[in-house]
Amino acid sequence: MGKIVVYFNNNHAVEFEREKALFKNNTEVFSLSNLYDDEDTYANLVKDGKALINWENVAFVKESKEHNPLEED
Repeated sequence: MGKIVVYFNNNHAVEFEREKALFKNNTEVFSLSNLYDDEDTYANLVKDGKALINWENVAFVKESKEHNPLEED
């Protein structure tokens, strides 16, 4: 499972497992792979280990690169 980094409008960034990060805008809940139905309640999504992120606070999202300690930048 790949990882993503979510960069927020307040200059913070958090790394998430790609399938564990859900975004919520005014009308829907979605991940980078799926759109969730209204039947999926927030409690059930969080219970399944997913993080619910307010999309309005997100500046951008990018794929996380694994750091290899043997490689120099």
